[in-house]
Amino acid sequence: MFIRLVAALALALAIAPISTLAASQKKPLTPSETVVAFYRLLREQRYSEGFALSIYREAVEGLGPDELAELVPDFEATFAQIPAKIEIKGEQAAADSATVFALFGSDASVQEVGLVREDGRWLVGDSESLELVRRDKTAFFFNTRIRVNHNEAFGILKRIAGTQAVRLKEKQAYGTLEELLAEEKTLGADLPAGVGAGYRFTINVTTDRQAFTIVAVPVKHGRTGRLSFFADVGGIHAADAGGLAVNETAPLLEQSQLETAAP
Repeated sequence: MFIRLVAALALALAIAPISTLAASQKKPLTPSETVVAFYRLLREQRYSEGFALSIYREAVEGLGPDELAELVPDFEATFAQIPAKIEIKGEQAAADSATVFALFGSDASVQEVGLVREDGRWLVGDSESLELVRRDKTAFFFNTRIRVNHNEAFGILKRIAGTQAVRLKEKQAYGTLEELLAEEKTLGADLPAGVGAGYRFTINVTTDRQAFTIVAVPVKHGRTGRLSFFADVGGIHAADAGGLAVNETAPLLEQSQLETAAP
């Protein structure tokens, strides 16, 4: 659902000072009104007003112009997917939490959007995420992006290794990065010029083309990623090397470990 997409990517932008729709209302918005306004404002790229109706407000307050500008592409890509039509099918509200049931666009499945009550008004999101926002403050969105990029980079490494295995079987030789990007169009689309998911990828092959290694380092350490990756036929290794490359001496990594690892 779209609220889960927001929480997963959690990339916030507030170009103008926070002046919320809710603040201008004499009467607090109901849970359903809050949900409709939240998604409409994000779709219209009125991010400051939209996020002020959610648990993410504290994460955007205090961000500087350069930090905000850095998040613009992620925001635009994420919220362009919000449909114009949102039909509310019902709501359930308790003292401090609520659930709104809604249809998004042409989706026939009713989706649940959670809200919490803070200072007498409803905010889209859940109490657990609100605590994370309050803990990380302005680092919240960057930390969340790093988590997403770590997982995506890990997935790309697995794709490259799989592509290499197929290539060795068919052509009896591993390929360079340039060869793989040219031969595997979907990989090339996701990894233009060897850069994707906030990482820069490099492939090294031996002279006889019977062995390969892959190195992936964050484009901007601390912003697009913290871990550096190394992969070969033996698996994927990773460590925080301050943006520098690592090798097989770094710890082996399973993707499940990325879910709980600190950014």
